[in-house]
Amino acid sequence: DAIALLEKVPSGKRILTRGENFWHEKNLDGLLRHLAYGPVSRTDAVLTRHYHPDTGEEIRERYVTVVLRKDQDLMDVAMDLAHELTHATTPPTWDPYDPTLTPGKYMSAALEAPGGEIDAVTTECEVAVDFTRDLDLRTTRCDRYTGLHGPENTLTVDRQRIQADFYRVGKWEPYVRN
Repeated sequence: DAIALLEKVPSGKRILTRGENFWHEKNLDGLLRHLAYGPVSRTDAVLTRHYHPDTGEEIRERYVTVVLRKDQDLMDVAMDLAHELTHATTPPTWDPYDPTLTPGKYMSAALEAPGGEIDAVTTECEVAVDFTRDLDLRTTRCDRYTGLHGPENTLTVDRQRIQADFYRVGKWEPYVRN
């Protein structure tokens, strides 16, 4: 049902198409093989390293599953799906085996890199805007990040406000910002 709801709005269609392409699925039903239910919504990625001692070659495989919290209303499940598909369909920008990976570099990548939390919340809120505009479905979940802008008073998402909120960490900011 969440897939069907996302399919009704432009931002939802875009993220579903990314999911189909990422998992090489021919249709939206194929996405179901990559979804599961759990106590919280999250993206699980398992990185498997295969080392060939004869050649010294290493091959890495990444298996991704989107887990959705089921005990919420349909609109929230759909928004969670859009959020998690943003993470799932973007290749990682950091290497967990990199000896130079610091907590700051990790946090910066997790927040600001393509497919990070800022992108995911932006996508989720774009879906909320489309639900309001196209389907007359309202949620307060993204109210802090949306507003009327421009001469046409178009409802849009404020990405800078999303980013600013992720960096509201007080004394820990130097550790988060590299």
